[in-house]
Amino acid sequence: MQPASATIVKHFMQMALPDSCQDLETKDVKVQFAKMLKLGLISQSSEKIDYVYSLTWLGNLSMNNKLRVHRDKARLFLLKDAAQAAHKERFSEGRGLELTGDSPVMDLSSDKQSRRPIGQVVDSADLAYWSSTFKQLKHSAGPLPRSSFSTSFGLYSFASCNELQLACHNICPNTFDLDISSISLCIGISPSLLVSMSNKPEDHYRTYEIGKKNGGTRIIHSPRIFLKTVQYWIKDYILHSLNIHDSCHAYQKNKSIQTNASMHLNKKFLANVDIKNFFGSISQEKLQNTLATRYSKKMSQCISRLCTINNLLPQGAPTSPVLSNFYLSEFDAKVETFCHHLQLDYTRYADDLTISGNYKDNVLKAIDFAKDTLNLYELKLNDSKTRVASKHGQQKVTGVVVNEKMQPPRKFRKKIRATFYQAKKILAIIPTRKKSCEDILVI
Repeated sequence: MQPASATIVKHFMQMALPDSCQDLETKDVKVQFAKMLKLGLISQSSEKIDYVYSLTWLGNLSMNNKLRVHRDKARLFLLKDAAQAAHKERFSEGRGLELTGDSPVMDLSSDKQSRRPIGQVVDSADLAYWSSTFKQLKHSAGPLPRSSFSTSFGLYSFASCNELQLACHNICPNTFDLDISSISLCIGISPSLLVSMSNKPEDHYRTYEIGKKNGGTRIIHSPRIFLKTVQYWIKDYILHSLNIHDSCHAYQKNKSIQTNASMHLNKKFLANVDIKNFFGSISQEKLQNTLATRYSKKMSQCISRLCTINNLLPQGAPTSPVLSNFYLSEFDAKVETFCHHLQLDYTRYADDLTISGNYKDNVLKAIDFAKDTLNLYELKLNDSKTRVASKHGQQKVTGVVVNEKMQPPRKFRKKIRATFYQAKKILAIIPTRKKSCEDILVI
């Protein structure tokens, strides 16, 4: 249970072990805290709050395996609730259809499990336990502005990298040079658990298929709750600092299919290009090499192993969107520069590339350039989905028509009109009287 104060530890022990700890006082816990602090088993976890502590690397080693397992479960379920609250608050309005790792069917068992992270805690103590420990955490799981290189440890076990250095067996000069042991201390779980996740990721995923609108199926690898919580932590506190090119409009705040489409309004020619098997073509090795341009080698390896399965970037993990965007950030810059010289506009939404301009030859040149450049990243265009439309036909960008103004496709608009027309006819058949809300709902 970390970070925690002596008072919280006292309340927890009284609830978990009422027979033997009923007379326990806070001062007794503080005495034990002082002993553990002197032995280097715990460390102050906040510069501003001097009574909150977390385990050190040495303290983690001193725990037996059974106790360590209980601690990991409690910590991860606690972080899951805090992270979900933070993301719900940040994306409650206008959240896009992103690959967040959620499966089509809600796992109803997770709520019940999260109330019972430690078996010995009786039912009456569960809510009080979670409430008191939860106060140690903030409902603000990143991301910070990209210009900032200091990280606020809202969900960390330590309030700064300096304190992490004091608690860790190895020196971590900055946030971007953490090994797997340091990351586990930041999260507050055992290094062995992270090692297990990185060495055998297949044990921490659920795999299923969903149908595509044009036929066929798509394989989704959804991380189980422990790995998903770790990935959300990595996404919010490490990956938020990655630079994404401005021409990318997918999976980013204040950007959407509308902002993507708005760049291509009223153009004579518009090309839609699709990258073939986008996520499944980004390997762990290529991802690690790309991350190494931003982070240290050991940290890049740790992130790439925790965020891939079968050595590939999975569809369904919360980290895959930002990692794929970063992987193609250099590609986006090259294509955008090439298009700018030819007076063309370029945007990318996930695996959909859009190029528009007033000269067809220039648009075709840009497509060839994008295809050749993608080869450098071992990615390929889906030739069967490449399409160049003139202003005399329907021009669509990520499902939005952009010939003269942004609007839904004609087929969709006709379907909506027909739906309202049928509803109007049915309402006219109902006997003439004041129609209640129940009448309309039944219809």
